[in-house]
Amino acid sequence: MKFTYDRKENRGECVAFMHCNGELVFKSTRGDNAVCLADHYGGKVYVSEHDSFFDRMSGAARKFYPGDKITIEF
Repeated sequence: MKFTYDRKENRGECVAFMHCNGELVFKSTRGDNAVCLADHYGGKVYVSEHDSFFDRMSGAARKFYPGDKITIEF
């Protein structure tokens, strides 16, 4: 799985980020939970109910903001 994205400036509140370990992490609409999309765990997609979105952001390699576009290539 390959992710490509636009290169816009940081603006507003971060709503997703690419973690340095390759996960694509989204902020859940339910509080501070994180939803993670990963292919380095055998291609599994999982929802992380126990992880805080903002706590995981310390490992962010690239942050995404409202209006950014991400393409997923399989």
